[in-house]
Amino acid sequence: MNFFKRVSVRAAAVAVFAFVILALILYRAGVYDISFIERPETDPPETDAPDTKDTSTSPGDDTTLPPDTPDTNPPINQDEFEAFLEKIPLYSSLAAEGWDISGSQFSSGTHFLARLGDVPAASKKTFSFRRQVVNYTQRLLDPDEECYVTKFISEEQKKPAVTLWMGMILVDDGKTISLYNSSLKKLVSNFADVSFTSARDKDGHPIVLYNEEYYSVDIETGQFTKVSFNPETDSSPIFFDVPIGAFEGINPVEYYPYSEEFPVEDEPGPDEETTPSESDTNPPDEETISPDDDTTPPDSETDGSDMLLRSQSGFTLPLSPDEEDEDGEEKQTVTLWGYKNRYGGIAIPAKYKKVYPFSSNGLAAVVDTDGNLFYINVYGSPVIQIPGLSKGYNVIYPEERAKRWTDHWYLPAETDGTEYLGMYMFDHGLVRVRYVWTDHWSKKTVKDTDLLLYADGTEFEIPGGYTLFAYSEGIAVLGKNEYFGYFDYNGRWLTSPSYTEARPFYQGLAVVGDSNGKYGLIDTEGKFILPCAFDYISDVSSGIIAAYTATDGWSLFAVMSK
Repeated sequence: MNFFKRVSVRAAAVAVFAFVILALILYRAGVYDISFIERPETDPPETDAPDTKDTSTSPGDDTTLPPDTPDTNPPINQDEFEAFLEKIPLYSSLAAEGWDISGSQFSSGTHFLARLGDVPAASKKTFSFRRQVVNYTQRLLDPDEECYVTKFISEEQKKPAVTLWMGMILVDDGKTISLYNSSLKKLVSNFADVSFTSARDKDGHPIVLYNEEYYSVDIETGQFTKVSFNPETDSSPIFFDVPIGAFEGINPVEYYPYSEEFPVEDEPGPDEETTPSESDTNPPDEETISPDDDTTPPDSETDGSDMLLRSQSGFTLPLSPDEEDEDGEEKQTVTLWGYKNRYGGIAIPAKYKKVYPFSSNGLAAVVDTDGNLFYINVYGSPVIQIPGLSKGYNVIYPEERAKRWTDHWYLPAETDGTEYLGMYMFDHGLVRVRYVWTDHWSKKTVKDTDLLLYADGTEFEIPGGYTLFAYSEGIAVLGKNEYFGYFDYNGRWLTSPSYTEARPFYQGLAVVGDSNGKYGLIDTEGKFILPCAFDYISDVSSGIIAAYTATDGWSLFAVMSK
């Protein structure tokens, strides 16, 4: 009896204790209140403080999707703009402390942005004295035909009075286009008849075409040196402003493209028709002005030993009449490409329509005679290609097309413009490819998009609903509903898609445009290096940046490092 009494007492005590604990939990959760106890506030009181919400997402570990409706950025007023500029150090003060203009990747810990100075007075306030034709492509859905088409667009635009190319500063005063160096010293009084290439010599000097001859230009002294240069074999993997050192170490296996001529019986198949001609894809020659006699580059001959061969970008190689056969009839040959090693021995036989340099991971992009893009290793074996292609088929039955017979392809870029930056060369473990679906029966293109692939061919996951527009320096430009943001190779948002314009990263800096029609410059942390207060900002060119406002005119900035 005493035993049961003791157990009952202890059970009652435990029950009371449990009830008290439960009551406290429910009170803290807000289920009920006690009238004589004032509950402490759990949220800060509302204030009239201004909204300081940041429109960008920290790279950190946050992989959540940004809001579909981007925040608008309030315009910066003139006083704030001038105060921001005053905080940017002068080039002369940093140079006196041992800092130099740098073409290396910008980092807030090791680099500064400096005010280089103003352009000459004749061009200071004017944005443009002439117009230029700009060529680009757009992939559009034709609702009537229910297919995608690529349109090659030529658009006339104002040509900025200050343009940059590989660190050269070109200033238009309305009469002539002159070449200046980073010290704003005029080197050549008329530079208009010069055409640019995307190559540099072994000293990093840009190579230009003048009077059908190639010259390297020392942009410190203005000295022209004639060089032996073949644009088909000596160009870099991209066809626009190439940063110094951009392709160092890209060819670790030291395989170099070479070509062979092969006789053919018939003309090429339909795949040849999918490649735009040079006249369709290359911008027209820049408007020229006859140079003064005293500005003609000196005719100083050199041999080809001072050239830095960078391997070449891809080649489109047409059929051409070659030699006569035994019956005296003209026969045709086709040029195909392969790779030789550093000793001149054939490493991979010539059998491709296009070839590209090897990336640091030992893979190279090639295009076969049917126009298919894929990646091979140093033994010439395919590593990345459309599944089934090696067995002679490339058919899929996608659910979104009701399992209709569909052919799919990896294809090369349609132009060599900046809109295809990120193709062919691996960057932070990823490469951009053009992925196309065609209806097997009608042959119409029903899907035309871009993917990012890993070295094993698996697809990098892009957030749903977003389209890839560019990829460089490990950062993708993604767009949705006419707004753009940045997404890095680790799958993290660098900035939310709140910009009306977002250009690719060059040298660790990217130009962005806001809903107010103004432009700024951000780094790879998403921080503003120049505020969205300019009417125009150029991409970085070997450490130099040109910017313009209608109020203050042109300004030049320089990326500095030690």
